[in-house]
Amino acid sequence: MRVSVLLWVGALVACAALVSGARVHHHGVSAAHTAAAVAAPVSEAVYQREFTDFVRKYNKVYPADEFFARYAIFKAKYNAVLAHNADTQRSWSVAINDFSDRTESELRPLRTGVKVTPEQLAAFDAKAEEDAKTAPHTKLTVFASSFDWRAKNAVTEVKNQMQCGSCWSFSTTGALEGAHAIKTGKLVSLSEQELLDCSGHACSGGWPSDAMQWIHDNGGLTTEAAYPYTAVQGPSCNKNGKPEAATLSSVVHVKRQNMDALIAAINVGPVSIALDASGFDSYSGGIYSSPTCGQNLDHAVLIVGYGTENGVDYYIIKNSWGPNWGEKGYIRIKRGGDECGLANTPTYPVV
Repeated sequence: MRVSVLLWVGALVACAALVSGARVHHHGVSAAHTAAAVAAPVSEAVYQREFTDFVRKYNKVYPADEFFARYAIFKAKYNAVLAHNADTQRSWSVAINDFSDRTESELRPLRTGVKVTPEQLAAFDAKAEEDAKTAPHTKLTVFASSFDWRAKNAVTEVKNQMQCGSCWSFSTTGALEGAHAIKTGKLVSLSEQELLDCSGHACSGGWPSDAMQWIHDNGGLTTEAAYPYTAVQGPSCNKNGKPEAATLSSVVHVKRQNMDALIAAINVGPVSIALDASGFDSYSGGIYSSPTCGQNLDHAVLIVGYGTENGVDYYIIKNSWGPNWGEKGYIRIKRGGDECGLANTPTYPVV
């Protein structure tokens, strides 16, 4: 038995007042409701109404024995949104979104996907030392005060990895899409599914540096249109007859925790990074800077630029959780230190 929206609405009389003041919108709980929450607890009627809106908006359907557990998680997330957004010291906002009925422990294996070992980090350091002798970013001495590769037609639309730990593939394709566009003037969406089916890594996690090397060794990567994403590993590699749309000549590893080198690399093209994504699930806007964000590298994303707002420097980062998350699929993270471990493994391809 499954509980539908209509069943829930029929079971809860308070949900009839869907047009009243306290509603959850795409960018979060209303300002009036946030202010009110500081003075008084949220009523059960409001929780029920907001959960009904959430279930309808995101087309949620739950097994009957799971329904109220999801409702309890939603209530906790709703309270957290109210408390966070009422704190005027915060530089970023949070909101109810598609993830608001899941715990972080549930979300991380499904929405992240980096797997890195100490041996891989040691190998990364050795490669970064060697690459620093000849890599394009080491030749740059003057950097723009702000930069955004989206404005230069070097970034494809925001994609969605869905319920698959394949972030590493999206970070990889994003870096190659950018490098290919900068070199050829043609922006082409590349296939994450080919990487899942053919490179030896899939929804259980991977590593962008390895994926880029695989692309190099196998002569390129085909297009998203030719080999579309399914969010599961296919039964076999199915690349026969699919032309390679982009190739790369080498993979550059940028020295870890070297902020000047990272800025230089971003001036060359979009940069694949791994970071600690704990706390990202409810992000909706602003410049993220959280003391709870550590160095547990579990998620691969793409730096596409950097800038400054009200005196605070930030990176512009493309995520792979769809355009309805964050700032139309992006997150801005404070620049200057190794926030969330983002400067630990920067990598980019040379086309």
